[in-house]
Amino acid sequence: MKYLFILMIAIATIVIGLSAATATAQNTNIDSNAWSTEDSSASINPPPLSPTTGDKIVDQGAASQYNQDNYLQYDSFDFHGEYQGNNAQELTPIPDPAGTVSLPGNFPVLGNVFTLEVQVYSAAHDNLGHRTIIGNDANPSGREKDRPPTITFNKVNGVNQVRYGFGVGPDSKGKRRIIESVVTDNQWYHVAFTFDGTTTKLYVDGIEVDSSDFASGLTPHPVPISLIGRKFLGKIDEVRIWNIARTQGDIQSTMSGTLTGDEPGLIAYYPMDVNQNWELIDQGPNSHHATITNVEILQRYSSIDCPSPIGTLECPYLTINGAIDSSQGGDTIFIKDGRYSEVLFKELLNQSYETNGPKLTF
Repeated sequence: MKYLFILMIAIATIVIGLSAATATAQNTNIDSNAWSTEDSSASINPPPLSPTTGDKIVDQGAASQYNQDNYLQYDSFDFHGEYQGNNAQELTPIPDPAGTVSLPGNFPVLGNVFTLEVQVYSAAHDNLGHRTIIGNDANPSGREKDRPPTITFNKVNGVNQVRYGFGVGPDSKGKRRIIESVVTDNQWYHVAFTFDGTTTKLYVDGIEVDSSDFASGLTPHPVPISLIGRKFLGKIDEVRIWNIARTQGDIQSTMSGTLTGDEPGLIAYYPMDVNQNWELIDQGPNSHHATITNVEILQRYSSIDCPSPIGTLECPYLTINGAIDSSQGGDTIFIKDGRYSEVLFKELLNQSYETNGPKLTF
């Protein structure tokens, strides 16, 4: 059963969908002028007419001060809002995310010289330790023989890892490197994996964090990269696939911006725009448009004065999603007048091991 809260703030209309295993009317404290729920025991308190010190402010009227950039949003709900996974747990469910982006079947096979680049934000979850960022449908915790060049995020015994490598065919286990403690949860990173036929290198935010000749002379198993995001929770942006080994200087020069799409060696480029068929557009030279399944296209915002929204009067959030993503128990979100066309399916919203633990309020 799913609880559905309809929250009215001035002329704003917000619909919030929650998994029954992760939040209930009793442990979700949402204050508003008028709201309805299937549970009549929830309290109703009128909100203040203006934000107080420390409130996280949402104001869609500030849209003109920001530039916007699309990204892919992966969560534990399908297109219809049904939870994907085992939500019969008393406290923390076990997600089985179904969201992915599938590259076309004619996508080129990478040889022994290539670069993969991606901007990625991996959302924390205790019960999802292995996640594919780019690769195929192989288990993100394994080292399959027949996988293409692949990047995964993993967590083992509480330690974050980046694993990168590729399969080399049926006669040998897949080649991979495991690099620990170079990324954390709930933070954007630019990650790049290069191979020049001799040396593999991993860069995080343009800094070389690993270099190895462990795959020297080998060629990836001849299967194409087929997926962006699998068993993944979080956000992905600016996917770039090359048939050259980019240098550190090359990577640093473009990692914070966009490409023109005609750079030498570029095979595919996904800045997360969509066409009229709801395909992810390849803005590179080959038009390898991709299929989106149970993944949202959302926006992040920036300006010269506000590198990102932080919920102040000067740099407010434009969306309720953005405010929730950056909030924690005990925070208050103040939503200014307006119509916010957002459907929020949030796992673990106001989940707490304590009955009266700190809650997010609106």
